[in-house]
Amino acid sequence: MKDGNEYGKDCECQESIKQRARYKNAMIPDEYENYNFKNFEVREPVHEIMLNKITEYLKTFPQKKPTEEIVRKNDEKLRIKGPSFGFIATYGEQRIKNIDDPQLRSEMKRQHNNYGVGKSHLTISAAKYLIKNGYRVQVISDPVFIQDLMTAKFNKDNGETYNSILSNITQYADFVVWDDLGKLKWTEPREDLYYQIFNELYKLGKPIIFSSNEDVETLSDKIGPAAASRLKGMCSGYLYPVEGKDQR
Repeated sequence: MKDGNEYGKDCECQESIKQRARYKNAMIPDEYENYNFKNFEVREPVHEIMLNKITEYLKTFPQKKPTEEIVRKNDEKLRIKGPSFGFIATYGEQRIKNIDDPQLRSEMKRQHNNYGVGKSHLTISAAKYLIKNGYRVQVISDPVFIQDLMTAKFNKDNGETYNSILSNITQYADFVVWDDLGKLKWTEPREDLYYQIFNELYKLGKPIIFSSNEDVETLSDKIGPAAASRLKGMCSGYLYPVEGKDQR
């Protein structure tokens, strides 16, 4: 018969295997492989604010026991529910592009830069933290994900590919980490798609952790007012406009 220590080792081994599987299934891009909270550099006040806000948010979700299944269908008690979280621009990219005067456009871009301030670094670090704590996470890049979905719509496979892509975030994931939201140009089919996804995640109580280079108004222009309103409501106060020097 095994003693307590051996049982403990078996449990730790199984959890390690599960954690590696969760990490693989999260589809974190290779360029973000080294991102974590420990190597996030605080170079100016906005970085400290961003780091504090997202770590405070994560504390609202408890660490799960190694043997506990995070999501079980038809078991409401075990489903993870909570607010979403977002880093957005103070002055959106589209707003700057719409300035006709080149000199003024350049000046506004300098004053309200939101590139390279650490939004993606922190949201990807959050994904890794949640994976380590037992949660299932799906990381998506807005342009790639939306384009894949739109392409899948026209596949002649009775919607199999399309539904498979969607189920990764609506059924598998406890958290969706959405990078660069609103990067693509607006189209009516994309607007409908954003709302469909956000509304489904809202009904399931599944949080979205996202970053965007658009502000509240220009994000609405990119993804549609209904989707933007739904997402804003899901954030329940965890929506933070940020800007600062480009640290890249």
